Amino acid sequence: MLDTLPHVRSPRRVALAGLLTAVLVLAGCGGQPQTSNTDVATVALDAGDEPTYILPSDPQCTAVNNHYFRSLIYKPLYWYGGVLGNEFALNEELSLAEPPEYNGSNDQVTITLKDYNWSDGEPVSARDIAFYVNLYRASKAKWGCYAPGSVPDNIERMDITGEKSIVLHLDKSYSPKWFDVQQLGGIIPLPQHAWDKTSDDGEIGNHHETDKGAAAVFDFLTGKAKSLSSYDSEPLWEVVNGPWALDEFDPRGDIAFVPNKKYSGKDKPKLSKLVEKRFTTEQAEFNALMADDTLTTGYIPSQYTSRKKQVENKGYRVYAKNNFGINYIQLNHASNAAGPLLSQLYVRQALQHMVDQPEYIKRAHNGEAFAVYGPVPIKPKNPYVSEYVKSVPYPHDPDKASQLLDEHGWDVKPDGVSVCARPGTAANQCGKGIARGMKLEFRLVYTQDPTNDRMMQAFKSSAAAAGINVKLRKTTQEQVFSVTNICKRGSRRCDWDAAYWGGWQFGPYPSGEELYKSGASENNFNNPKADRLIEATQTESGLEHMTAYQDYIAKQVPVLFMPRNQGASSVVRSDLKGFKRAEQGLFEDFYPQYWYFDE
Repeated sequence: MLDTLPHVRSPRRVALAGLLTAVLVLAGCGGQPQTSNTDVATVALDAGDEPTYILPSDPQCTAVNNHYFRSLIYKPLYWYGGVLGNEFALNEELSLAEPPEYNGSNDQVTITLKDYNWSDGEPVSARDIAFYVNLYRASKAKWGCYAPGSVPDNIERMDITGEKSIVLHLDKSYSPKWFDVQQLGGIIPLPQHAWDKTSDDGEIGNHHETDKGAAAVFDFLTGKAKSLSSYDSEPLWEVVNGPWALDEFDPRGDIAFVPNKKYSGKDKPKLSKLVEKRFTTEQAEFNALMADDTLTTGYIPSQYTSRKKQVENKGYRVYAKNNFGINYIQLNHASNAAGPLLSQLYVRQALQHMVDQPEYIKRAHNGEAFAVYGPVPIKPKNPYVSEYVKSVPYPHDPDKASQLLDEHGWDVKPDGVSVCARPGTAANQCGKGIARGMKLEFRLVYTQDPTNDRMMQAFKSSAAAAGINVKLRKTTQEQVFSVTNICKRGSRRCDWDAAYWGGWQFGPYPSGEELYKSGASENNFNNPKADRLIEATQTESGLEHMTAYQDYIAKQVPVLFMPRNQGASSVVRSDLKGFKRAEQGLFEDFYPQYWYFDE
């Protein structure tokens, strides 16, 4: 729950691996799953995956939980996914603009909007694009997924050449493939005509055209976005351009949407109402599924996969839900306590050798996960993953982990706590910042969940074989998100060592500027060579640059790669139609505007 979005998944951080699973509830129906003419559906959010922010500018890079909420009401310039038969293609039908046009040197791009309107009848215009970029530019330090050198930094100038046309002048030549998906796909036009003000009673103006004015507008909007209890009554949020409009928002309960009556896209909703509903645990969702409740679509948590036949016997069809992402334990290279340890390559290599992915997949995920060995997913099949990453660079090998520590000056104490015996920066010493007698231990906070419990306990036990003391603490997803920060060693914000919430949901182009680039990575990884390789994936065409980048990151293990939920068992009732896009989806989108029930 996720993830950085080609609407925008520019990509985004994802908590847990199930993310949102569409769970439809027939209004007013009970008992066994049954055919109905109702046109109301309820979507169950995965446990802990509640939306927390309506403004398309997350203060933390945790946008997948908010993406499911916002993508219904605010459309991006370009949408990827949902093209039947080709999930990696640009979805022209769902995009606000015509395909972008580049000049010969790929440092200038022209965007032409289609004829979309806001819900108040005003047209979506080029000014709305400029409004988004200017707000971002004036307040980028407050945007959780800001990556130095990306939008808005790489847009030097914008020329509005007509109501529907804008020319972006870039700071250098870029690969159109990368820029289309990772930059333009992340731009969400905002209603300048309704939001360009600095107070409730302030006048709408052109405040965004200066940095000071744009910052004031952004602060006003973020102040409003912090008030979750007023989401369904605040006039600002009534102006939308997506297929749905927000009808009800209970910060602790249901969220309801109705069709946007002024929506000008072809994908007009067929349902009369859509409700997002919360479950406190996976078990609660499964209990509802099995209790002859009103669920029409749901999921089978991994701990209950042995009961798949029982679910099928209730009249559901079970299908495999896949996604294009990676999971990892985030290691804080700038941690006040463990930073000197976690910034050492050999320590990270030793830790990765302690991760037994095949065992986690078998015991914790009940077989419904795939191994992750680098920054690009191995599965599902894709054209980007390298042979080196597929070769398993750091297989589970506790003996190799102990050897690495011994070779670098540690007194290895199996089932105790290893200590540094040879301080210093030579090749056979512990490394910079590690004093004699320093213990090999760190804290790991993770999102509480039965699957996570099993993996974290297994990792702790394995690490102990080399005298690595992993201090576990489990808590809520939102608390884990609040802990992980871009920070400087010595500050209170850097008082965390490691964290696990799940991982990262990619869009169609799995580059790493928001994961591993200096100044953008939430684990405070800072590596000039990695920066150069990442930049090459942005500016140069050809898969060789993606290969060089991912091979280097896989060797450096800035994070500990963990299994990714894949092939999760989802269920859908037989009379729910228009669901094919969700079934083939890899980018954790859902498309309720296409849903309908058999007569």
